[in-house]
Amino acid sequence: MPGGASLAMHRVTVTFAGGGSARLVIRRYVCPDQIVEDPEVAAHEAAVLELVGRILTPTPRLIGVDPSGELAGTPPVLMTELPGRPEWTAGRRWMRQLVEVLVNVHDIAADEASMVRPFSVYPQQSYALPKWVTKPVVWERAIEIFRGPVLDEDRTFIHRDFYPGNVLWHRRTVSGLVDWEAASVGPRSTDVAHCRINLLDEGLDTAEVFTREWEQHTGRTFNRWADIATIIGLLDSERRHLSAQRKRFVIETMLQHAVNQIDGP
Repeated sequence: MPGGASLAMHRVTVTFAGGGSARLVIRRYVCPDQIVEDPEVAAHEAAVLELVGRILTPTPRLIGVDPSGELAGTPPVLMTELPGRPEWTAGRRWMRQLVEVLVNVHDIAADEASMVRPFSVYPQQSYALPKWVTKPVVWERAIEIFRGPVLDEDRTFIHRDFYPGNVLWHRRTVSGLVDWEAASVGPRSTDVAHCRINLLDEGLDTAEVFTREWEQHTGRTFNRWADIATIIGLLDSERRHLSAQRKRFVIETMLQHAVNQIDGP
């Protein structure tokens, strides 16, 4: 199956002796560095899948896990397959349903997710700025904030990789939310920020519409510290795979707004 930057995904059709069949998905963690860095990654995902079965949005149902890879050669997680595929329409109805999915995720309180790892930023191998940066002072201040205290407010269960590519749709209705590997307990705003960054291909206005929809639906205020955590947490990736020129300008604008909000006038 396509998808999964750090793992291999396979669709498996199981035929039962008494008749009938089921389509399942195996997610195999095949990146040696990831397994060394996080040997419990498969066990963590399995525990998360059992936890999120209670939310309103459909999620894959856990069938089995081989945490150490002793049986399968590399740690796999076996789960049910959900119908549908991702959609990127950026319409009002689409945006509203996207927000509702995120609200469903956050309905799991922090104390209900005690087995889930706490949120932390993704440290970078290097904090050298991309060559295209036009406001180095802003970036250097953002890096200073990123390396400081983690936002410790409005903590709940979070997906940590929430964006339209992980939301499945079938007949114009959300049919599931997948890819729970990075789930954590942390600030709600970090899920909003991750989605915002992935909406920037549509422009800053689209990201801001999503944010306003979320704020109006929840009565909460987005904390732009999460923009900094997300953007600086992608520095290593940005140096390897440069964003399109238009998106670079929007990213820098977003970072400027975040630094201004935190530092004040």
